[in-house]
Amino acid sequence: MRKSSALLIALALAGSAWAQDGDTPKKQDPPTFEDLKKNLGEVEEKQSRDENEKRDAHIQKNQEDTLKIYSDTLNKKNGELQNVSRRLEINKALQVKYTRLLDGARNELALMKSQYINRTVALKKSVDDGKISKEAYEKLLEEDTKRFRNREKELVDDIAFYEEELRTAAAMAKDLAVKKELMEFDPFAGEKPDGPKGPRPGIAEKIKKTMAEMSGYRSKSVIDTLR
Repeated sequence: MRKSSALLIALALAGSAWAQDGDTPKKQDPPTFEDLKKNLGEVEEKQSRDENEKRDAHIQKNQEDTLKIYSDTLNKKNGELQNVSRRLEINKALQVKYTRLLDGARNELALMKSQYINRTVALKKSVDDGKISKEAYEKLLEEDTKRFRNREKELVDDIAFYEEELRTAAAMAKDLAVKKELMEFDPFAGEKPDGPKGPRPGIAEKIKKTMAEMSGYRSKSVIDTLR
């Protein structure tokens, strides 16, 4: 279809030129096949150039639109990524804090139980050796047991609280770590080749490369200036 249109245009141009020359007193030969072929080539070249310019402009617009969308998304994504990273660090710090408090409470409870048993044995031995009366022994044992049970309940409650907070912080940190990994995933990045790493390509270069691969057409555009 395009060649037919170009041929008609070439014939029209050649005929017009011949008609104009016919108005002059000097007689001109009619256009030859080579003249028509030349005119046809010029018309096709112009049409091809116009089509290429339109295609270049269309691809350029697609690249610029994609760059804007990706840049806006990336800016928003970076803000969210910073927030997720900050929350992840906080939950990791909470894990360290509650692990330390939990270990301390457990160690204190174990030590306190050991000391209570030792005091009870020592009091019983004092009664057996006749150093204190049975009534004094029972009074001291009652008071010591009361102090031990009160502190034991506090530590057991603390341990339960620390365990729950530690589980919550660990679960949150795990969830945030996965979320951060997904947010850091770059769909424009290909497989990492072995060997020394070169400079990391910018956003515009990634978009340009991806658009070119998708369209099968590589063009020079103003996006090059954004790198």
